[in-house]
Amino acid sequence: MPDVGSNVIYRFAQSPDRKIYFVNTGRLYELDVKANTMRECNRDFLIKGGFYAISYLDNCLWIGTTENVYKYNLIHHSYDIIRREDGVKFLKSIGIQADAYGSIWSVSGSEVTWIDPATCEVKHYHSPTPFVNGIGSTAPTGFALFGGANGALLVGEKRILDTLPQKVILSGFEIANQPVAFGIENEFVDKAALNYEDKVFTLRYAAVNFIDRNYIRYLYKLEGFDENWVDAGTRREVTYTNLRPGNYTFKVIGINEDGIRSVHPLSVDIFIRPPFYLTLPFFILVSALISALVYVYYRINRKASLLSKEKELVEKNARYKTLFMANMSHEIRTPMNAIIGLNRLLLDTPLNKKQQEYVKAIQQSGENLLWIINDILDQAKIESGKYTIVQKVFEPGVVLHQLESLLSHRATEKNLSFSIQIHDALPAKLVGDQVRLFQILTNLLSNAIKFTEKGFVNLHVSVEERNEQNIKMLFEVEDSGIGIPADKLDKIFESFEQLSEMESTGNQGTGLGLSIVKNLVEQLGGMITVRSLHGEGSVFSVKLGFDLPEEEAQSEHSNGKLTLPASMHVLIAEDTPFNQLLAVELLKKYMPQVKTEIANNGSVALEKLQQNREFDLVLMDVKMPVMDGLEATGHIRSLKGDYYKQLPIIGLTASAIPQQVQACLDAGMNDCVTKPINPEELIYKISKHLKND
Repeated sequence: MPDVGSNVIYRFAQSPDRKIYFVNTGRLYELDVKANTMRECNRDFLIKGGFYAISYLDNCLWIGTTENVYKYNLIHHSYDIIRREDGVKFLKSIGIQADAYGSIWSVSGSEVTWIDPATCEVKHYHSPTPFVNGIGSTAPTGFALFGGANGALLVGEKRILDTLPQKVILSGFEIANQPVAFGIENEFVDKAALNYEDKVFTLRYAAVNFIDRNYIRYLYKLEGFDENWVDAGTRREVTYTNLRPGNYTFKVIGINEDGIRSVHPLSVDIFIRPPFYLTLPFFILVSALISALVYVYYRINRKASLLSKEKELVEKNARYKTLFMANMSHEIRTPMNAIIGLNRLLLDTPLNKKQQEYVKAIQQSGENLLWIINDILDQAKIESGKYTIVQKVFEPGVVLHQLESLLSHRATEKNLSFSIQIHDALPAKLVGDQVRLFQILTNLLSNAIKFTEKGFVNLHVSVEERNEQNIKMLFEVEDSGIGIPADKLDKIFESFEQLSEMESTGNQGTGLGLSIVKNLVEQLGGMITVRSLHGEGSVFSVKLGFDLPEEEAQSEHSNGKLTLPASMHVLIAEDTPFNQLLAVELLKKYMPQVKTEIANNGSVALEKLQQNREFDLVLMDVKMPVMDGLEATGHIRSLKGDYYKQLPIIGLTASAIPQQVQACLDAGMNDCVTKPINPEELIYKISKHLKND
C-alpha cells in the first residue's frame, strides 16, 4: 500500500461497490475493502486549499476545499474545477453533499450553492445561519442536511419558489440631478413632460418584493430610443442625455431569483418638447419671413437683398460658433488636465535625449492647445457679459518679471532679441486687475514672437500722466515681424480673424487673441491702437489707468514660505482614472510620504469619511456620476462633529467661470482649483488651508 502524508483522516465517501475514498495532504486515495488494497487515484490530481468535505454521486466524487470545489470522474480519472455563477471566480466550500434527487449542494459562510452534476451549472442562495465546517448528510426526506451555527438546514430541489410576478414602480425622477415633484406619489406617475433644454434626466425604479429586492434583475427599454431590452442587472436607475424632441415610453421588467418576471412592466410616457425653432408656429414665421424677403428681393434690389442676407447669416454663424466652441472647450479641460499634468510629471523622470525631445514636444503642443481653449473661453465670457474685473493691490514689477520669465525662452528659441524696458519710475504698487493686465500683455507679446522670424520683440513701459490718486500707463509692444498691410488694420481686432499672410507662415491659432485683448482693454477703461508697416514690423500701444493704493498692502503670497506636513492622509474624489493618477502623483511629488485613497464618486467619498476620521484633506471633483462634488460636500458639512465642519475640502473643476467657483464655496468647499491643474496653485492652496486649519 502507498504511504500517506498523515495519519489524520477527516472525511470519507463510499461508492456503491463499497470502495472508500478520502483525501490526505492534497491527494485522493481509494481503499478497496474487498481486495484489501489502497491506491492513489491520480498523481496529476492535486487538491488545493483546506479540505473539508467529500461526497459521492453517479461515479463522481465531489470534493470541497477553502479554495476550490472539484468534480472527480472515477471512470475517466479526470477532474473539473467548479466556477461561480459569474463564470470567472472559483467556488469555495466548507461542506458538500449530494441529495436524493440527483443534485449537489455546497455551503460556505452563509451561502448555499446548488450544482447541476451534469453541466456544472451553479446557482447561489442565502442561508439564515452560518455553517459548521464539513458537517453534512442526506436526510430521510432525500434533502441534503447541513449543520449550522444556529441549527441544521435542509436544502433540496423541492423548495418553495417565489412565483409572485415582480411589480416594478417608479421610485424617482431627476433632471440634472434635481428631483422632480409631480404632485402625486412617484409610483402613480405614468407620464412626464420635459423641455428640450433638460439635457440630462434620470429615472429610478424598484420592484415591490417581500423577500430580498437586492437580488431582483431588471430589463429596461426606452421605446423610441433603445432598439432592444437592456439588461441592467440589479441596478435600479438609468440616465439619458441629449434625446431628440418627441414621444418616448420607458418600460421596466423585474425578474426574481426564480426567473419569474413582471406580467405588467412599469410604463411611463415621456414627452420632450421641441425648442421653439422646431415648432409649427416658428416654421410658419420663418416661411413668412422668407416670403417677405423674396418679395423685397424682387421689388427693390436683388443685390442689396443678397448682401443683407449674407450679413445676417454671418452674424448668426458667429454666435453659434462662439456658443459651440465655448461648450466644447469646457468639456476638453478634463482630459487636458490629465494630458498636461501627467506629461509635466513625466518630464521630471529620467529620460534619454530622444524621449525628452518627444515629451517636450507633447508639453509644448498641450500648452498651445490649452492656450487656444483659454482664448475660446475668454471670448465666450466677454461676449456673454459674464467676465469679472477684480480691483486689488498688486506689484507691477512682479507682473513684468513673470512676463520675462514666461516669454524670454520662446524668443530665445527663435533667436530673437527680447527685452522689457521701463522708461519712468514705476510705482511699487498699483490698484487694478493684475490677471487681466498679465493676460493682455501676454497675448500681445506672444503674437509678436509668433509672427517675428528675426530681429527683436520689446515691451516699453512708461507713465503718461500721474497725480496723487491715479496714474495712466502706456504699454507698447514693438516687433520687427511681418507687419500688417494698411487695408487690414481695421480687421485685426475682429473675432476669429487672421490675416492670410500670417496663416501662410505656418503659425496657427484661433484668431481670438487680439479680439480678447481689445475687449479686455475696453472693459478696463483703456484704449488699444496699432501702427504697422507691411514687412517691417508693428507697434501695439495700450493705455490703461490705475489707482494708487492709500497704504501698503501685502501680496497674497507674501505670508512666508509655503510649508507642507511631512505626511498627510488625502481622500481624492475623482471619477476619471487618468485624473486620479495625476492627483496622486502630484501629491507624491511634493509630499513623498503622503497617503492617498480614491473615491470614484461623491457617494463613495461620503462613506469613506463616515468610516474614517483620519483624513487631513479632501480633493473633490465637482462633476461626478451618482453624486457630484457639490452634493457630497453639502452632506459632509451636515455630518455631526467639528471634524466634518473643519475638514479642508478643495474643489477640482473644468469650468473656470465665476458662477462655478462661487457654487463650490456655497456648497461648503474651502477653495477651488481649475483644470488643467497648475501644481503650484494646488500646493499653495493646500498649504494655505492646512495652515488656517
